[in-house]
Amino acid sequence: MSDEKFSQITHDQIMRSVRVVKNRYYLYGLLSGFLFGFGLAGYIAYAKIVEQDSFEFLSVWLDTIKIDFSLYRDFLDDFKEFLPLKNLFILFILLLVVLILVGIILSFRRALFTKVEKFSKDKINKNH
Repeated sequence: MSDEKFSQITHDQIMRSVRVVKNRYYLYGLLSGFLFGFGLAGYIAYAKIVEQDSFEFLSVWLDTIKIDFSLYRDFLDDFKEFLPLKNLFILFILLLVVLILVGIILSFRRALFTKVEKFSKDKINKNH
């Protein structure tokens, strides 16, 4: 190798990739956990919606829609009553976390899926 020095930006990018690779199993575990949580939250939200007949409520409301603020206010009250907003909010938060973790994995995919033995001392010594 030559004695060229890396720029600080290149060095920072390499070190960030090294940190991600060192912690990749934790990252995969987090993603798996949040995917499981997302699936469970989705199932719970769907079960609550079916239990409360929310699909029927929305179809009836869409058939009788009128532009009237008092009806709109009444609809919002019914909306809060018939849809499990807490469960849907949890589902939304879990979806955001899953998307962020997938984004991290995709941005570091080259480093994450590189075999570690590729950089072992024996392989490096054979190349020189």
